[in-house]
Amino acid sequence: MWNETKTELKTEGGESTWITLRQILRELHQVSGFRIAVYDSVSRQEVCAWPEEILPLCRAIQKNSQGLKRCRENDEKAFDYVEKTGKVKIYRCHGGLYEAVAPLYDGD
Repeated sequence: MWNETKTELKTEGGESTWITLRQILRELHQVSGFRIAVYDSVSRQEVCAWPEEILPLCRAIQKNSQGLKRCRENDEKAFDYVEKTGKVKIYRCHGGLYEAVAPLYDGD
């Protein structure tokens, strides 16, 4: 699973340390307070997130089929923009929350 795959990080002194995607997201959440999720660029399915649970407001909206549909439409539009431009997309969703989508690159 993506969330348990270890990535090697080099310290300034050249020492190596290994960290999982889940650990990275947990640390980003600690400093930002935001829920952070990583999606597969092909399937556009969430592969890892921290915290794992979505916000209570989002959960309530997504219980309704129309609310869930609008959430997915917002996500798809943002994913399309980022895929086409390679730029970060920050937008206000239909529920009034701000979301951001950013491309991640593997390697150079």
